[in-house]
Amino acid sequence: LVTYAEFGRFPLRCFWQKQVYSFWKRVCGLATTGSREILAVALKDNMQLATQQGQEGMAVDQQAWAGKVAALLATLEIDVDLNAAPVALDMPPIFIQSAGQATHLAKLQADTGTKTTTYKSQIRGWENNSAITIANYTIQPYLRTTMPIKRRWELARFRTSSHHLWVEIARHQLVHPAREARVCRLCNSGHVEDEYHMVFNCSFPALDELRIQYSSLFDSASSCTSLASFLMQPQRQVASFISQCFAVGDYASLSKPLYIPQDAAQQPEEPAVPPRRSPRLNSELLLARNV
Repeated sequence: LVTYAEFGRFPLRCFWQKQVYSFWKRVCGLATTGSREILAVALKDNMQLATQQGQEGMAVDQQAWAGKVAALLATLEIDVDLNAAPVALDMPPIFIQSAGQATHLAKLQADTGTKTTTYKSQIRGWENNSAITIANYTIQPYLRTTMPIKRRWELARFRTSSHHLWVEIARHQLVHPAREARVCRLCNSGHVEDEYHMVFNCSFPALDELRIQYSSLFDSASSCTSLASFLMQPQRQVASFISQCFAVGDYASLSKPLYIPQDAAQQPEEPAVPPRRSPRLNSELLLARNV
C-alpha cells in the first residue's frame, strides 16, 4: 500500500476489472443484437454451464468463464443473472475503474499497521481518512526530480520505513522491544529513534551541524512542527539532507544482528574435504611422479 501511494498508482486489479467488464459488455451487446448468432449460442451455453456448476457447489475459480465474470462483477455490485438471457450493460467502463480505485483507497484508509499509519500521518500528513482522496493520491515530487540516484534511494527508504533507524530495525529482532523502548542510540534524550527524531530532535553533534548547514529547510515555522511539510520543501535539498543524516549517523553499523544462534561459536569448523579424482587421473599423477 505504501509503495502504491508513493507512486500514486493503483493495483493492476483495477485495470483488469475494467477490461473484463468492457469485454463482457461487448460480448453481451453482440449477442443481444442477433448479429452474432453463434456467439449468442456459445455465451448462453457457457452461462448455463456456470449455473449448473454453481448449483453443484463448484468453486468459482473452477467454473466456466461466465461464472468467473459474474463473481467478479458481483464484487463491483453489478448483478449478472446467469439463468436469464444475456443483457447489454449500459454502465461506462470508466465507472468500473473508479469503483476499483475507491476500493483500494478504502483499504488504505482501513489499514492500521504501524508502517502504514506512520506513512499516512507523518510522511503524507493525512490527519484522518477523509483526507485520502483521488485528488491527493499522486506521485511524490522527488520521484520526478532530477537528483543522484543514491539520494533518491535514501529519501525513498526514509519515507517508506525501509531504513536502519532503531524504530524499524528493532521490529525484526528475535525478541523485539516495545516501541517506547526503541530509544535513540546517538543521544541520551530517551526519545524514540524514529524519522521525526532524526530530522528535528536528535542532539548528536554531526546532526546539529547538518541542521545548521541546511538552515533554509528549518527556517519555515511549518517545517519545524510537521515532518510532512518538511518533506514537501525543495526535493534536492531534502534528499541531500536525509542522505547525509544517514551517513553521519551511521545507523547501519549501529544495528545489531537480527539473529545469531547461541551455539554458532561453539561449533567446530568442518574439515576440508579432499578433492575427488577419477582412477584414471590418479594413475596418471602417480606415473608422472615416478617419471
